Amino acid sequence: MKGVEKRPARTRALAGGAVVAMAGALLLPAGTPAGAADGPAESVIAAQPRFLPRSEQLYTAGESGYLHMQEGTSGVQWSDGASDAARAVANGTLNTGLGAIRAASPSRAVTVTDLGSGDKTSFTVPTGQSWYNTYNESVLMTLVNDTVKGATTEVHLIAADGTDKATTQLPAGLVITGLAAQDRHGAVLKFRGADGTHLYAVDYSTGAVTEVFASLSRSELPTAFALSKDTVLGYKPAALTAFTTERGRADAPVVRTTVPGPTGSTSTPDASMALAGHRILVSHREAQPTYSQGQKLYGVTIGGGATELLAHTGERFATAPDGSVLAVGGSGAGDWAVRRYTPDGGSSVVREVPPVTAEIDGLSVAAGRLSVASLNEGDSELGLYTYDLDASGRPGERALSHIIGSYYANCATGSKCVALYGTGNGQTGYSTGGSVHLPIDGGTFDLVSLPGVTDARIADISGRYVLMESAATKKQYIADSEENSADEIIHTRTASAAALWGTKQWKPGTTTGSVNAYDLKTKKTSADVKLGSGCVPKELQAVGRWLYWNCGPTGKAGVWDLTVGKNITVPSGGESLLGDGFLVRHDRGGVGKLLLTDFHGGAGTSVTTRDVADLPAGDLPTQRHITWDVDRYTGTVVWADGDQRIHIRPTGVPRTPVASVESTTDDFINLGWTGEAEQNIWHGAFQLSRPAARWKLTFKDVHGRTARTVTTGKAQGAHLALTWDGKRDDGSVVDGGRYTFSLAADAGDGYRTVRSGTTEVAGAKTTYRDYDGNGFGELYSFSSKGTLHADEFHGSAGMWSSSSSGWPTGNRFFPFGDLSGDRCNDVLVRTSSGTLHRYDGSCSGAVSTKSPHVSLGTGWTAYDYLTWAGDLNRDGRPDLLARKKSTGDMYVFAGTSAGKLGSGKKIRSAWKTYNQILGAGDLNGDGVGDVLTRGTNGTLYRYEGAGDGTLKDRKTVFTKWGSSYRKVIGIGDLNYDGKNDLLVYDTSGRVWRNLGDGKGSFSSRAQVWDGYTNYAGGLS
Repeated sequence: MKGVEKRPARTRALAGGAVVAMAGALLLPAGTPAGAADGPAESVIAAQPRFLPRSEQLYTAGESGYLHMQEGTSGVQWSDGASDAARAVANGTLNTGLGAIRAASPSRAVTVTDLGSGDKTSFTVPTGQSWYNTYNESVLMTLVNDTVKGATTEVHLIAADGTDKATTQLPAGLVITGLAAQDRHGAVLKFRGADGTHLYAVDYSTGAVTEVFASLSRSELPTAFALSKDTVLGYKPAALTAFTTERGRADAPVVRTTVPGPTGSTSTPDASMALAGHRILVSHREAQPTYSQGQKLYGVTIGGGATELLAHTGERFATAPDGSVLAVGGSGAGDWAVRRYTPDGGSSVVREVPPVTAEIDGLSVAAGRLSVASLNEGDSELGLYTYDLDASGRPGERALSHIIGSYYANCATGSKCVALYGTGNGQTGYSTGGSVHLPIDGGTFDLVSLPGVTDARIADISGRYVLMESAATKKQYIADSEENSADEIIHTRTASAAALWGTKQWKPGTTTGSVNAYDLKTKKTSADVKLGSGCVPKELQAVGRWLYWNCGPTGKAGVWDLTVGKNITVPSGGESLLGDGFLVRHDRGGVGKLLLTDFHGGAGTSVTTRDVADLPAGDLPTQRHITWDVDRYTGTVVWADGDQRIHIRPTGVPRTPVASVESTTDDFINLGWTGEAEQNIWHGAFQLSRPAARWKLTFKDVHGRTARTVTTGKAQGAHLALTWDGKRDDGSVVDGGRYTFSLAADAGDGYRTVRSGTTEVAGAKTTYRDYDGNGFGELYSFSSKGTLHADEFHGSAGMWSSSSSGWPTGNRFFPFGDLSGDRCNDVLVRTSSGTLHRYDGSCSGAVSTKSPHVSLGTGWTAYDYLTWAGDLNRDGRPDLLARKKSTGDMYVFAGTSAGKLGSGKKIRSAWKTYNQILGAGDLNGDGVGDVLTRGTNGTLYRYEGAGDGTLKDRKTVFTKWGSSYRKVIGIGDLNYDGKNDLLVYDTSGRVWRNLGDGKGSFSSRAQVWDGYTNYAGGLS
């Protein structure tokens, strides 16, 4: 069953490029066992930063530092730009590097602190005045609210010594509603007037009050603001227009600037803006912050265009006293930093924000695809990352292929980890407890569900097949992930040791110490294989010719060689994973080691064991598929060390030849199909035992001639998805019929044929007497009710029939070749008046009265036999033979390029002695049509076409033959052997066939139908 992720998959390169070290004498990572450098080269993927950058929230900036809160630290801190020193800061009202705290009521004291230097200044709010968090290092700005008038009437600037440095009267009828923005030069205040909201800028040095944006309509009036030394910026976060005007000038014009909108999955604007000189900095709030690194940061010239400054940024700005603006962002977590944008257009990095190292919570490798479960979306959600390894084990680009989120079954109680199982076909499976997810590149996934089960774990995976087990139900379930949900569980059994490889499930046999295999396609169980273990196996693993078994943690263990039929003793204890010709065991004692036992030579040859790597046991009950894994398709071992680095080491163990493990191929295609399903394309899916570097899929016709060699297709892991469009290598459509195919794959050591089979092609170029493009000859019959039938006789498989009605009962029908050039055979129809028409075939069976047709002339009742023998003159067009009723003379009417018939040419005289004359197609393989005749004495003769439009002398085929036959038809190919056959209809209504031998003769007859009657209109 298919599922769809809520969000699209993303692809990105490794931070700083491909962070991979090739291990050699100087590059072996710490802790690599001595002697490891003697084996194949090892690749190491550096620890990865978490996809999401470290959270960094800016609050305000001063001359020498900034106030921020960073993930991984405690609370809000002031960081000094010069010394990297950081200190905690008490909560307060902020203004460009300053903090103000008002004492608890009834005190009217306010303390302003320079957050950089720590200097403090004390102020007192005068009685009768109100403070709205408006201040700088020199003054508090206060307001007088006249309760009698119900209005705010005055602005005051109060110095630290209590001096009222300026008093400004406000226009009548205004009521303060709040502070809109401030910096050390002044503030923008919001007032309510009789006609709505008004905005006034206050100068902290003079107390001057100036209305701003007065020219804007009430609907345009900004709701968010930012300041620079000489400019006020106003905007609505949900709009894409910024308004700017000069500070201190009531008559200053308002400039409108269009700003960029959000990108990606965020569709609704939610802007934050700041001013760096005459440049507006713009970003938008990310709608899905746990799935994105942030929106872009733009710099927009006032009244001008936009420039992208950062690919991703946070949502907060901090303006410094010098007019510069701090913002956080970068191209990703690897270069995340606090950055300064200056009024002159410059930028610099203030401090880098270190990435968060992502922990590895699951690990698998199969058929060259390395999959890693790692933190992706905050503290609780995981992403599935993939690397495709080349033949030497070097990883390619890292891709986020799937969001696991929190929907997974923990590998152990109390642990945040997920066991991953590579399928070998490019997918990776993991359990959710009630289902198994198998992500597919592109954002979708296969989903296998177990209704009513909540504790399912994956026991094994091989290609499309998933083996699951539930401790609660004590059952095992095998699912075909490519089936629809109703049919995906294809086998259920009592839980026991079990392994999957291809279509075979290995399990304990009927006697102690034995195993057998259940085939998922044939539904048959093999004979027992006696291991000689003396126990019922507790664990089984299968790879090709190798079957690993053990009798439990402290019991015996071995590998059964299915080719030789003998056992190979291997070390027991610890946890093991089977590869092709080797076993890797995790010895969890002491420092913990991965040990490799090599037995590739098979039973009876030497067996060696060597160290692979140190791998501490850790706290998990098992680490297989979590911190280490074995690629049973390529012979690679992977593991994660304590620093979250991933090691990839090819074992160098020789591989068994590539083979097909499981395959599904189309046995029929119809090139004429126009429905939604791709029935006009041949599909083949091949799960191989090793990834193929290249391949050749060859199709041959029944004569053994190569029709097409396919070397393209989709390769994922060790899986090939190949198609054929029914065309030859030269692009022409093939003839209908049966084709053989063979797949040869090269896994790096030369081509080997891994699979062969047959398929039938219909809707293709029609062959002799074929009217639906499947290469099978049809019999045309016409009933007394005016219904025309085209019937195929398939023996025990029955009769396939198509029909059309509404024909005049006086018509007669003569199957003919493709004269119109549309690759479909045509039918000649003679009316009762003697007019001959050519009806175009459609490669879909019987022609109909509505089929396109043209007249081929009149007077055709003068001929009592019309028959098509094939191509008689080697021009590639069908030719018509006709016998003159009055004389018995034979004429040939050659097909023309205009789709009609040429003038009749007499080729034989006085053929009245024949009571059957029939075209039979090419009977001897020379490419020229032949004719059969039956004399009144029962002799069947063959006239071979001479290739120039005439016939050679006759040859006897049978004598005393056919006395009980009412009609003999040269029917074409009836058994897909590429040889033209005969169909005969006897007086009892039975239909027989005589198979052609390709040399001009035929086999003895075999019945293919009975009760073929009521065709008064004739057979042809």
